[in-house]
Amino acid sequence: MAKTAERTTRTPWVELLVPLLPQALSAFFTSITTILVPLASPALALVVVIAQFLLLCLIFGGLAYLASPKKAKDRIRDVFRTQRRSVALVVTAGVIGGIVVVTLSWSHRIVPTPDLIGKNVAQANIELRNARLLPEKYVVPGSDDFSTITHQEPNPNVRVMKGSIVKFVVGVLVVKVEITDPTDQASCKQATVVRGTSEGIVESRGRLRASLLLHSFNADGYWVYGPLAVDAAGNWQHTVYVGQPSEVGRRFQLLVVVTQEPLKRQGSGGGPPEYQEIPPHVAIGKQVVVTRH
Repeated sequence: MAKTAERTTRTPWVELLVPLLPQALSAFFTSITTILVPLASPALALVVVIAQFLLLCLIFGGLAYLASPKKAKDRIRDVFRTQRRSVALVVTAGVIGGIVVVTLSWSHRIVPTPDLIGKNVAQANIELRNARLLPEKYVVPGSDDFSTITHQEPNPNVRVMKGSIVKFVVGVLVVKVEITDPTDQASCKQATVVRGTSEGIVESRGRLRASLLLHSFNADGYWVYGPLAVDAAGNWQHTVYVGQPSEVGRRFQLLVVVTQEPLKRQGSGGGPPEYQEIPPHVAIGKQVVVTRH
């Protein structure tokens, strides 16, 4: 009797829940759809949608059983018969929700290819890994650690699926430096602005740097000026102090070198030269000889 009384007191609440279940399921489908949108795997999204549908069917059947254990099947049939619109709404919401989830999850797997042109292999690998793309490298003979990517396939900003292969060609980075002003055998004052052009410094993205060297034919060693500030077009300029006031008429040599590491400097000039010989370099420009006036 106690069990019967207990079941009798809770049955009305269950009876109220069963007719409202279709609307609740519809809202649940909608919320789950919103949650699943960021999923990266369409297959996983589809599995979750199917699992949620089976789980809701289990909940629906469980509530019907609680309402009437002996007539659960009849109760479920009655709900489907009397709540056809609600049931249709639930099924429609589930189907549409599943399609939306899978479609959006699939579109989430499409990413633009990064722009690898002008970058080195390490930078390219990092960008491709972040985009969940696979690299395939082709190396031109003669390339080295400073080589950059000259071509890629697919082209930059082409939308591809995650996991796709991006092919790129690693070419030889051409490094050149040149002094354009003053010209060779020109005369100059003590504070002289030296101008020039370069190729490959900007493309190295900070891995290479250029510096000016000043050498007096009346003394040993090289004074360092720089590193040079190279603009996007490869142009640069820097002020050099050519000798002391008493060295009018003497000849000096100007050189520009490209190095991997910054060259040591002792100050703005006037002290002993920083290097006794031309320091190790990646590239060196043609020398310019000037006469102090």
